[in-house]
Amino acid sequence: MYFSFSSQEAEKHLSDMVVAVSLVAKIDRPQGTVCFQTTKDSNEMLNSWASNLEKVLDLVEKSCHQSTRKPWSTKQL
Repeated sequence: MYFSFSSQEAEKHLSDMVVAVSLVAKIDRPQGTVCFQTTKDSNEMLNSWASNLEKVLDLVEKSCHQSTRKPWSTKQL
């Protein structure tokens, strides 16, 4: 489905919806893009990073465990 809006009309409608708090968006005019992502506060950002870091450390621990276990499993064969 194509809309018959010009880019200026689309930006105006989008801006009106953002001002009315109907949606959250950030318009990047030079790029010609719109980002529909909510902004996280500093606590949410830190919690997200901590969670991701914990996942990475778990993966590192599992891979280290597998790499140290591998020689033993081949010697038993």
